[in-house]
Amino acid sequence: TVSEAIQAFLESCRATLSPSTIRGYTACQRAFEAYPRLMSMRINDLTKRDVQMVIDAMCLSGSSAKTVRNRYSFLSAALKRHEIALQVRLPARQRPSVAVPDDSVMKRIIEASRGTGLHVPILRAAIGGLRRGEICALTLEDIKDTVIHVHADMVYSPEKEWVVKEIPK
Repeated sequence: TVSEAIQAFLESCRATLSPSTIRGYTACQRAFEAYPRLMSMRINDLTKRDVQMVIDAMCLSGSSAKTVRNRYSFLSAALKRHEIALQVRLPARQRPSVAVPDDSVMKRIIEASRGTGLHVPILRAAIGGLRRGEICALTLEDIKDTVIHVHADMVYSPEKEWVVKEIPK
């Protein structure tokens, strides 16, 4: 069944993919579980129309285009292991709107954080260009004089625990 194919794919990935990727895949699996008709179908009986109906339902339910596309990629990867490839119509990619604070706003944020435990991480994010997980994984040994060596990343695992991943992006 589709459910069994997804479960087998997820289990095969656990040893090689990062905890955050596994967490994302697990979320995709849960999303497809909301469609029991699809999940109970034998993969050899699956049609493009069956998958398209679920993709359309996900779009209508308010899921973002990126989320729907990611879920479809996950399903496709699981089915591909069984040599099943169904091309469906996906929502158009949407360019995200990112608000980048200007210098005056950044100065206010830095000033407001002064004297708190967030001051140094905010400075590192604002000035150093580090990702949140990279900042969280830093140790004193990573800071030598005026140089920061990024050796790890902290990610949230499927078991809902923070894990230090030895190789950052």
